[in-house]
Amino acid sequence: MNDSGNNEASGFFPGNFIQGVSLLDIAREYGTPLYLYDYAKLHSSWQELRSVLPLDVDIFYSLKANPNPTLVKEFCALDAGAEVCSLQELETALQTGFSSEDILFLGPGKTHQEIEHCLDVDIYALVCESFHELNVINKLAQKRQKKARVAIRINPNFCAIGAALKMGGRPTQFGIDENELLAREKEIFALSFVDVIGIHIYNGTRILDHQSIVENSKRVLNLADSLERRWGKKWEMVDVGGGIGVPYFPGEKTIEIESLRVGLSVLSNYKKDHPKTRIIWESGRFLVASCGYLLMRILDIKKSKGENFIITNGGMNCFSAATGAGSVLARNFPISLIKKDNDTAVSADAAVYTITGRLCTPGDVIARKVFLNSPKIGDQIALGMAGAYGRSASPGLFLSHGYPMEILIKNGEMFLI
Repeated sequence: MNDSGNNEASGFFPGNFIQGVSLLDIAREYGTPLYLYDYAKLHSSWQELRSVLPLDVDIFYSLKANPNPTLVKEFCALDAGAEVCSLQELETALQTGFSSEDILFLGPGKTHQEIEHCLDVDIYALVCESFHELNVINKLAQKRQKKARVAIRINPNFCAIGAALKMGGRPTQFGIDENELLAREKEIFALSFVDVIGIHIYNGTRILDHQSIVENSKRVLNLADSLERRWGKKWEMVDVGGGIGVPYFPGEKTIEIESLRVGLSVLSNYKKDHPKTRIIWESGRFLVASCGYLLMRILDIKKSKGENFIITNGGMNCFSAATGAGSVLARNFPISLIKKDNDTAVSADAAVYTITGRLCTPGDVIARKVFLNSPKIGDQIALGMAGAYGRSASPGLFLSHGYPMEILIKNGEMFLI
């Protein structure tokens, strides 16, 4: 992609081509807006994570990050497990080749239908989020005269330091508070049709500090060890969560992989002491964020009260995270300009622009104060780091525009997925 003068694009874009495929040709053939996924980057992210973790730690792909069946199938081929949070995600995992023994189902407020289906297909474990849910699982398992394999999700007394999004260690809808768990522990083992095989703790995500990841993992393992001794059980599994982040914005640095690899030797040490315990590491964002791009066409360029605006056919309905959804402060994702005439010369018309979509809401702003090199109507705007929580996490039916297409580029070929 052309150097638009926007430093935020540095390091995120491969040029005008991905694996030899012209992005302009893709835009002409399929139209825009569309999502592009680079399989080579997806695969390298997997290999990077695999190199960080001990070989006897299982990686479970979190479908919530990107549930496209083609991408999910790629992770199945890479020997991942699947972490799902809905009936449709469970069906996607099964249909793309995952063994039921490699599927976890988690999330608050599970329906009877979801629990029943998990029991019927014998997934590895239902991750239980409350005492009410535990009793529901027990009753539904009793109807089938089979034991439900359950992992207790714990909301611990400690927080994940350095997490941009904290999901534990504070009041939350996720899991059972550690103090409540200990106060009501007898209720758990009075349930005849529930087999508690392990624990699950996911305290936070988007962590870019390796020491925070290591420290959180240590605390999870220490709590698992403490509960084993207290309850006289040997855990079949311990899910330590994950939470490795990716750098989206200026000033954010990639996590120190080598330091993380050394620090996570604590997982190997735990495994040595608990050789029959399956250690699970969840990952979604780290695996798919950097492989994705959102391509949008410039529909209009205008000036309003001294400010330059670019209106594109993408926006909040295509990628709500780029407009700041879910963030305290909206910041620009990596951006680049792809000129339809391939002109890379710096023009005197280069200027600062606000980039929007075409929804009838002032919140539909993709980026602010972006320096671009003489954009023209018909040029393309590309957003990087768009592979996670993109299409499926956006209000695609807002104004009934519909959802962008998705294209996978693998081994130099394009696949509509």
